[in-house]
Amino acid sequence: MANTYVVLTSGTTYKALVIGTEYSHTNGDNERRYAPIVEFTTENGERIKRKLNHSESEISVGDTYTINYNEETDMVITMGFTLVITLVGSFIFVLIFSVLFYAQIHLVLGKDVGVLKELLSKVGFNFLIPFLMIAFDALLIYALFYGNRISLFGIIILLFFILILTLAIVGYISNILNKGRPTLRRTGLGRWSGGWEN
Repeated sequence: MANTYVVLTSGTTYKALVIGTEYSHTNGDNERRYAPIVEFTTENGERIKRKLNHSESEISVGDTYTINYNEETDMVITMGFTLVITLVGSFIFVLIFSVLFYAQIHLVLGKDVGVLKELLSKVGFNFLIPFLMIAFDALLIYALFYGNRISLFGIIILLFFILILTLAIVGYISNILNKGRPTLRRTGLGRWSGGWEN
């Protein structure tokens, strides 16, 4: 992740042309996947050939990729769906880890965690859950327009999930604004009931 940050902040973006492929692996559906070998010309006029760090099932010679190249570190990062997933996943991991670490420190020091629980509840239900829903919906939309080429059936499935998730986002945010945060109340031994704050 640190290498990705260095390349993105100090590298230069280029269009790279696919000049060949190299067999990568076969996935669970017996689909052979290939890593693209690309070539691009730097601002200095140097022609560079690299194998990209991802694989696809359908790659054609002549396809183009947007890449970011750092001349000092000689690293290439593929811009696109894979990078977006990596960055979003890293952000979520750091956020959750930081919150849990902060909570553990409070517990070890014997401090009251009631305020922290209330804060986490507000942040989780009002920000984190809607953010994750919107981010995942955005990733699906991004995959539809900029991801790997997929069949018509795949496009229909993606559109279906985008529609369902968009409606869920609108419904969740509407309920948060009108009814408050979701709650869980104990109604008996081993029995719980969900509801809304208001």
